[in-house]
Amino acid sequence: MKYPFGFLLTREKFNNKYNWHEFSINEELTLYYSNSNEFFELQYNKSQIIVLGYFFDIRNGDLSKNAIIKNLIMSRQSNYNDFLENLSYLSGRFLLILNANEEIRLFHDVAGLKAVCYYKGKGRLVIGSHDTLINEAMEHKLKKLYNNPKEVSFSSHTRFESVEKLIPNMSLEITTAKIERYYPVGKYSVRSKEEIRRELISYLNETVKWLNKSNYKLLLSLTGGGDSKMSLAILKPLIHRLETFTYLKDTTNESNFVKKTFQNDKEIVDSIVNNLNLNHKFIEISSDESTDLSVIETIKHNVFSNHHYNLANDYYRIYGGENYLHIRSSALFNIGKYIFPFESINVEDWDVETIAKYVQKWTNIEDEADNNKHVSNLLDYAQLENFYNYNPLELLFLSYRLIQWHGGVVGESDIAFDTILLLNARKIVDLILSYPIEDRHKNKLFVELIDQLWPILNYWDINSPNNLQSKYLSTASQLKKYKKINSNLSGLSELGLKLIKTSSTQPERIYQKITNGGFLFKFSNNNIKKKESYELYINFLNYDVREGLQFKLRFYYNNPNGRDKITVKSNLFKKPRDIIDLYGEHVFQIDKLSEQKDLYINIEHHSPSSLASWVNASRLWIGDFKFVN
Repeated sequence: MKYPFGFLLTREKFNNKYNWHEFSINEELTLYYSNSNEFFELQYNKSQIIVLGYFFDIRNGDLSKNAIIKNLIMSRQSNYNDFLENLSYLSGRFLLILNANEEIRLFHDVAGLKAVCYYKGKGRLVIGSHDTLINEAMEHKLKKLYNNPKEVSFSSHTRFESVEKLIPNMSLEITTAKIERYYPVGKYSVRSKEEIRRELISYLNETVKWLNKSNYKLLLSLTGGGDSKMSLAILKPLIHRLETFTYLKDTTNESNFVKKTFQNDKEIVDSIVNNLNLNHKFIEISSDESTDLSVIETIKHNVFSNHHYNLANDYYRIYGGENYLHIRSSALFNIGKYIFPFESINVEDWDVETIAKYVQKWTNIEDEADNNKHVSNLLDYAQLENFYNYNPLELLFLSYRLIQWHGGVVGESDIAFDTILLLNARKIVDLILSYPIEDRHKNKLFVELIDQLWPILNYWDINSPNNLQSKYLSTASQLKKYKKINSNLSGLSELGLKLIKTSSTQPERIYQKITNGGFLFKFSNNNIKKKESYELYINFLNYDVREGLQFKLRFYYNNPNGRDKITVKSNLFKKPRDIIDLYGEHVFQIDKLSEQKDLYINIEHHSPSSLASWVNASRLWIGDFKFVN
């Protein structure tokens, strides 16, 4: 149970008390690895590749390991860029050691599922799967710097001084101990949405082919969200051998939002399971009193995280030792829906300050100057001096969020089973990143893919017990109501109830109310953190309307002592405005909807607060819609 899927690569002798396998590389390095690791090694034309973990080629799920690795070696002997191109088609959870051209270089999977930590100092280089394992190899002489996972939540740091995590899309060269970014190193190709979806589906089909040939018991965690529906759609051909589960927790002492989230999850999953006849079980997370404390202590030793130790213990109790492969719908799935505020899509000149503002929720650094400095260091360490045509927020997410938060989540459950992400190939990630951000932000990519793979899954709403039938009936009823309320709202019925999309940096959905011929919005949670915001968004391209649109905005705050506390950003304004300067009612008119791409309004707080008065201060009303010629 200690150090599951563990490995250690070192020049020094290690007290192999765990009876791990040993493998010598060039008679100067020794690779120690646990029995739970798959091991593959091939030498060809004076080059060598060693792989720990499972892997496959998304171009052909039938290819043998020997064929895949031989192709990689041959491409490396031809050209390093050819090698990287072929490596981009590898999916799985793996550490790949390339021993060629008088250098030894380490690579791992694009999500960093196969965690790689390394100590570099005093002329020594020790590489391992766990920071505590490296400390053990160093005879427990390393200084512990951090005690709370939040302290390293958006960084490459571990608990110990001079021990870092290898960032995905970067390699580690053994002789020089230098890291090097190998993706992205150029612009992505701009292609049509249809081409991208077609290529994605071809790779996903080959992934399914490989899974079907594997000896794993397949286990999918299922929720009411869109990500697990995406995974389920991909896995439709394997539904006969797929087990699914949903974990539930005691929400007695939780907030109403958490209670509602778990209630919705259960209702949606119940409906999906019953209608599709899935082999499903609900897992109630054990209480602290019924959990084996020795198991919890082992998990804490293995990983520096705090997702849910009791759940990991339940995984071990139910699935441990049974050769399950847990299919997760997390991490890389976030890039499929662009998780950052819509306003960030329109940023053209990215500087450190702008980037730092959007990732502050992960860095947990309140002071603006300190946060800016931290993000500058992150960019330097990740060698992201050029973003090409990629979004830097997504590149940082792939670099740091995956190895910390998601790495901890996966690491906790390693005591029970191995993990797979169906999108975990660099080529798949690149295709997703090249898909229009606006579409991903509105979840259109996954909806379109599901529509091609298993369209019935789009019947269920995302994180809501509503479905297509209930939404249709509700829409018809409310349209009649709106027409009676105000004749000016007749235009709204043509645009549809989905006219206004909302998002928030808070986990809770923002408060919405129909009132006075329009809609009132505000935060639902009084506990507002610095830089938290909510946003309204209207995409006019969804509607075949040639007329202009007139509407009103109303702001409610005019206390001069609150200046510089709340900022309003919108493409209605040339620059950000203080909410005080917008007090009152304003009429806006868009002359031609066919020429106006979209409308967004973002309201951001610059100071933390727990007072309801500040929630009311940032209220916004929008209404009195009518078409104009």
